[in-house]
Amino acid sequence: MNKHRKFLFIPIISIVNVIIIVTITFFVTEFIIGHLFYPCQEAEAFRMTIGRDLSSILPGIGSWPAQDLTGVDLLPAYAQTSWPTIHRDSKNSNYIPFITASQLKMKWRALDGEYSSVLTAAVIGPEGNIYFTTGKEESYGNLHAFDQEGKELWRSYLLDNGALCSSPLLDKQGDLYLGDSDEFFAFHPDGNLKWECSGVDGPFASAVFSLDGYIICIGTSGWVYVLDTQDGHLVVPPLELPGQSPGNSYKVLTPPGLWKGMVSDGIHLTCSDIFNGLMGYEFKITNTPAVNPVNGRIYIAGTIKGSAFSDIQGRFYGIDFIPATSSAPAKLQMAFQTGMGPGSGSSPAISPDGSHIYVVDNKGTLYAFDKGGNKVWTLPIQSNPASPTIGQDGTIYGTNRDQIYAITDKGNSGQIQWQLDLNNTVVGSLLGSLPFVSRDENSTQRIKSSMQCNSVVSTSKNHLYFAVALGYELVLQEDTAFSYLYPLKNLLIVLNLSEKQQSSSPIINSVVEIPDTSESVVSLDKNGTAFCAHGSVSSSIAYSVAQKMGLNPKKPEGGISVLAPSDPKDIVRSQIKMIRDFISMAIHALRQGKPELARASLGEPMEQLKLMEENFSTQIASGKGDVQMAQKGQEETAKVNSQLEAALSILEGANSSSSSSSSSSNNNKMTGAIQRRQGFGSMALNAKSCLRSASSTCRYMQLLFSNLQDQQSGM
Repeated sequence: MNKHRKFLFIPIISIVNVIIIVTITFFVTEFIIGHLFYPCQEAEAFRMTIGRDLSSILPGIGSWPAQDLTGVDLLPAYAQTSWPTIHRDSKNSNYIPFITASQLKMKWRALDGEYSSVLTAAVIGPEGNIYFTTGKEESYGNLHAFDQEGKELWRSYLLDNGALCSSPLLDKQGDLYLGDSDEFFAFHPDGNLKWECSGVDGPFASAVFSLDGYIICIGTSGWVYVLDTQDGHLVVPPLELPGQSPGNSYKVLTPPGLWKGMVSDGIHLTCSDIFNGLMGYEFKITNTPAVNPVNGRIYIAGTIKGSAFSDIQGRFYGIDFIPATSSAPAKLQMAFQTGMGPGSGSSPAISPDGSHIYVVDNKGTLYAFDKGGNKVWTLPIQSNPASPTIGQDGTIYGTNRDQIYAITDKGNSGQIQWQLDLNNTVVGSLLGSLPFVSRDENSTQRIKSSMQCNSVVSTSKNHLYFAVALGYELVLQEDTAFSYLYPLKNLLIVLNLSEKQQSSSPIINSVVEIPDTSESVVSLDKNGTAFCAHGSVSSSIAYSVAQKMGLNPKKPEGGISVLAPSDPKDIVRSQIKMIRDFISMAIHALRQGKPELARASLGEPMEQLKLMEENFSTQIASGKGDVQMAQKGQEETAKVNSQLEAALSILEGANSSSSSSSSSSNNNKMTGAIQRRQGFGSMALNAKSCLRSASSTCRYMQLLFSNLQDQQSGM
């Protein structure tokens, strides 16, 4: 049947009849385009596959200024790598805009056998090397560089134990910037010193880049510095954040055995100082600032001395860096300061559109502030004092003791989207498999099995990653709730965001055993590798306590655990699936009569195809793994890319045609509307044909990468 049959009009009897006929024709044509061209079964299959509305799959189209962010969602000053700073980007999102692996296995360990705590993230340089810090004496060397295969490249002996608190910040040339207890340093990627700045008041948490590419570093005393990357000179006079630092009178007792042999006491900074800073006490600033890519404003959460004894208060600060003009020099100025709950439990994280900033206080309350520092909403979720994570669609992720949660920002309120209790999963079932721990019947010590989430959540386009410790909760006295978790099994959990349970919470994809507690960040690479830092806080405390109880505990190890994809084809299969899902989105958008949305939905698969092409080319050039399979994948990837480019060309042509027709004479609007509708139907058919061909090629690739056997190395 010819769906483009010309409409035959009977002789006009009256203007009313014409209007009726044209109106009926309009709706009949719309029905044909909407239902015959795009069958309902296909739309239903699409909805079952994606499970979400189109607007949630394509978050923030056009939200970010094109000049501010690069293709990997980073400000231009940053190294354009998967993870160039502690929380991945200037927004502190902990989000990597790539497909990652669902199944991981231990590949190698950095500093294996050296028993050194790593409290901040491993960062990834342009050449693929990783860099991280430790906190021992200077003679140990506290800045480390490793390649992706586990070979130590160099370590620097210039930084003292304060380097433990500062993750390296990498620029686009691969140079590293970080501080220790009383200085700020810059290094070249080969480990040679670039410059050092002594006129600053440390210690420092991790630094960030401004929109102009300057280094923004904030000392624990609350002084804000702007340094030039070339030579480290102060660009503007430093700014002191308002409020009095809590000081030594606002310290908590350091647990026995903390970091024994893993972190050293220094001249300027002791283990007790570092622990109190980690817990949000003693110092004004102990977190990483965030920079809004939309307006350049700098945000930081801090702790100040309260009005009563042993009382501390949280503060949320906004700072503006004003560049120099022809009539005025550059300067730093306070934009606002807003009160919050006690302590500063986290670094701030910024929403994808830059409108809201999220912070957690020491009581576990999540705050949402607007760009001007006004409190928009709060949510008492008893969150762990760790930085919130912001997903691609703006979902806020975090953990409490034994749960991981997702929160949706509704504008004026925060709403829990889902909450996964790990006790009701395979992780909870592992508690029963822990080794039996006996106790002295004459003591009042109580022992019960327990678990604790102990890392920042990291997320990719398709997965969530976080660490959990399983063990026994040791309560040393019956009349107190003060306890330690004695970890016997440490796990890295991977959740699949695209597969949901009936409760809408994600399904656990894999559980990998790791050698120590994290208390840090899991860095992710686009090749699927995960770098889990081991802060060894609870494990070192429990080690000392367990020894006193007569147990035989395992010594905490620290260092970095490097986990690689178990199946080299895992990421390729996930990329192909995502490409097919977005192609379905484009077809569904055309069915709805939305060619602009269809065109926008093809941006993601085009980006994934580009990454696949790069990966296949790299493998072919290296000669590793199944090169023949990589060549076949490269051919099919090029074919899909060509088919999608053809669809885009059709959609762009339809858009320009629509624009020109809308600017033409309006003498016969109804007839013009019919012609445009018929033209849209023809365009939709052609575009859909290209999209179906691309989807079929992807289906072939799915079969190709599912059926062939893995090689020992590579695909």
